[in-house]
Amino acid sequence: MPRPTIAWMEVEVKILDVDFQSYACPRCGAESPRHDGAVRHVIDVGLERATVLQIQVGVYKCPRCRNPRSFRTPLDFLKPRRTYVERCRQKLDEAVSLDQLPITLAVQRLDRDFHIRISRSTGWVWHQAAAPIPAEVAEYQHLVAASFSGVLCVDEVYDGQYAILCARDPLTNRTLAYELSETMNQEVVTAFFRKLRDLGIEPEVVVTDDSNLYPKALKAVWAFVRHQLCRFHWTKNIVQEVLGGIRNYRESLPKPPKRAKRGRPAAREAAAQQQVAASRAARDEVRKGRTLLVTRREHLDDQRKERLELLLANHPDLVVVRNFMDEFYGLFNGQPRPKVAKARWQALIGQPDYTASPILTGALQILQDEAKFDQVALFLQFENLNSTSNDVERDNRGFRKAQKTRYRVRSKGSLQALLDRRLIRAGPPTQKVRLRRRVGRPSRIMSQAA
Repeated sequence: MPRPTIAWMEVEVKILDVDFQSYACPRCGAESPRHDGAVRHVIDVGLERATVLQIQVGVYKCPRCRNPRSFRTPLDFLKPRRTYVERCRQKLDEAVSLDQLPITLAVQRLDRDFHIRISRSTGWVWHQAAAPIPAEVAEYQHLVAASFSGVLCVDEVYDGQYAILCARDPLTNRTLAYELSETMNQEVVTAFFRKLRDLGIEPEVVVTDDSNLYPKALKAVWAFVRHQLCRFHWTKNIVQEVLGGIRNYRESLPKPPKRAKRGRPAAREAAAQQQVAASRAARDEVRKGRTLLVTRREHLDDQRKERLELLLANHPDLVVVRNFMDEFYGLFNGQPRPKVAKARWQALIGQPDYTASPILTGALQILQDEAKFDQVALFLQFENLNSTSNDVERDNRGFRKAQKTRYRVRSKGSLQALLDRRLIRAGPPTQKVRLRRRVGRPSRIMSQAA
């Protein structure tokens, strides 16, 4: 008979004694005498070595309850019939939710840092069980609604066959609600806004991008709300039109003819070949330097400034484009009063050099929309209103990054649990912040437009 092999593992055993002579019944609160004792062995987090808790608990029988079953000493850090204490599950959930690790790496971290060895499937079970219950979500939404600043930032993100609406308060830096849907249209957005209104959200300003989903839905739910269009998206659309005009200008340049023969050209063809090279160089210069024409001057280093000056010297038609972009980027410099910004805008769209340039036709068509400009410039009437929807889009980017680490979160239930966990992860706001208007009256033009 072979000799038995004895496994040796370094374990730290901690002894806890919670065996009392009597304890309050968890059902009726009556003082219950001790009936018996028991010992529980559970695994705890350990920094140096594996840790086992040996817990001496009392067994009690309530004299008042009709239920003859006994109960043991309840423990806050350990639920009945579990082998691991609650903070083991908490460490795994924090590794996935906060550190954005996949389940496999979170399980490895649990073993490496805390000497807790579990399987990957057990890690999934723990993570899914950590999703907040509806009562926790409702309590959180009640607290964030009570601290609402008056600014609502809304955006949508798409994940496979699902669309997710996110509403955030950028001043308190808290998410108000998520809406998971299989479709995305104005009816879904309107229902989402009504859900926010039922929570007690009455915004003064709503910040969105230039999607057509929001204007009608806002008016249907909050008739007098003011709509701040994202300045980043507005600027992006204008820059794209300018780049399209530059591309058309490049296409209008003479195209170099193709060489008829391969190999080194003859001496009599040298002049023609130089002309071909010059034409090709001119087109390539515009293609490679197109981004220099739309980049803010303060973001150009010395080398790129030299390239820009050479490009403008070789292509005088592009000087008007660079001047236009300088004036366009200066519309809101210095956080001007709405009246000053409106005067700058009127001077920009009325400049004869710009209106005569075919390169700027598409950009001016967007820029000349006065109603849209007034919505973009709405932030100038307030001290602490952000002009972009970056706050909510940052949250959406975080959701996409988190999804990269959870390859199995694809069902509607799993996605909803993930969103609920993200919703309450930061807790309710610690202080109340309100939207503040700038000192003095807003301009008459902007008031009429609003």
